[in-house]
Amino acid sequence: MNRALMLLLLIPIACSDPVREISDSGFGAFEVDLDVLPGRNQLVTTWYDTRHGGGEIYLRRLNSSLQGVGSERRVTMGTPDVSPFEPDVAVSGDRFAITWYERLADGRHQVQLALFDRNAELLKQSVISDPGRDGRIPVLVALDSGYFIAWVDSDFSAASNNERRQVVGLRLDSDINGVGQAQVLAQASATTLNLNAASQNDRIWLVFNAEFE
Repeated sequence: MNRALMLLLLIPIACSDPVREISDSGFGAFEVDLDVLPGRNQLVTTWYDTRHGGGEIYLRRLNSSLQGVGSERRVTMGTPDVSPFEPDVAVSGDRFAITWYERLADGRHQVQLALFDRNAELLKQSVISDPGRDGRIPVLVALDSGYFIAWVDSDFSAASNNERRQVVGLRLDSDINGVGQAQVLAQASATTLNLNAASQNDRIWLVFNAEFE
């Protein structure tokens, strides 16, 4: 059986062995993301893992040599009817948040967001996307105080789910509460499969692909 290993590559000067496997999946680990925990000389990483047969989201803290700080943490407890995908992590202050999206039994998708303290203990988790719509492919960035999250939103119905899509965004405070309402940022398309974002001094840049006639 082919095994997909998740590797993080750290390349310090004069390092003869820079590659280290940091998941204990033993089966499949994909869709990795990471961020820096400031002041602690640590990283936090999250990934999609199939060690239990279905997909789950995991996280782990690492030191600067990619040694695990504590054990892996299983973020989701999926069921045959709920499958999580594509996690993204962002650090704000001494806490961090992870977002991902889930496919539900009826085929609809929803965006989840979880907040953790500096020791990777779960503080809060909530659904961010509109429960009556389809939300997927979230991206998360830290701001000077809080976070910004964006995702692909569409109407969930047999007639329109693959037609009109849009990118929506929402500012969050440091406790991942929404600041105002989610706003439509741009029109998307059925080919919009990836979002990326960056922030500096509370300014946000968002990039994505879309197909238009």
